[in-house]
Amino acid sequence: MISLSKEWALLSKAMYGEKYIDELADFLRNNKVHSVLECGCGNGDVIRGLAERGFRGVGIDNDKEMILMAKRENPHQNIKYQLMD
Repeated sequence: MISLSKEWALLSKAMYGEKYIDELADFLRNNKVHSVLECGCGNGDVIRGLAERGFRGVGIDNDKEMILMAKRENPHQNIKYQLMD
């Protein structure tokens, strides 16, 4: 049986794909943003996508399994992940 965290990670990949991340990155650049705090970062797909587009950031989530997945599946030198409520 798949865990709820893994199920959410699969669902979020479908909801927040590359087009979404590209549009978000454009919006952030147009507003002169360089650093991002993603609350509820899940497995880190979005913030890692932003890091690949030149942003720095912190991803926080209150689910330990999600933070572990983020650190394992979406590491990037410009991102820190933190377990936080």
